[in-house]
Amino acid sequence: MSKILGSSRVWAAFFAIVFVLLAFFLPAFTSKLDQVAITSGVTAFVLFIVAESVANAGKGWAILKQFKFWALLTSLAFIFIRAFVPGFPVTEDLIQIFIAAIGSTSVSLAYRPIGETLKKR
Repeated sequence: MSKILGSSRVWAAFFAIVFVLLAFFLPAFTSKLDQVAITSGVTAFVLFIVAESVANAGKGWAILKQFKFWALLTSLAFIFIRAFVPGFPVTEDLIQIFIAAIGSTSVSLAYRPIGETLKKR
């Protein structure tokens, strides 16, 4: 059980579910976040989970040193800034493209060929 609760992938899935539930059941979020923003947020979480699955998952505070974690936070920041800051100059389409680009970059940075072992840094 402690291994499951210590998994960053489990926590990312949990936060993705909470993100969707808050967007539908909390009026402050419902009025600001539309379906496109919710889909973009879930996409960011899914790409983080994929990147964590491809590479070794971060343990504890070590996750703060990983690009995939900061890619997720940056993606979510853009979603919330767009939703809660009126007049934000970046469109929703551009944010979706940005999330897809930064998420796929985090997956590609985490990828290693099959059979190759992880190198200690």
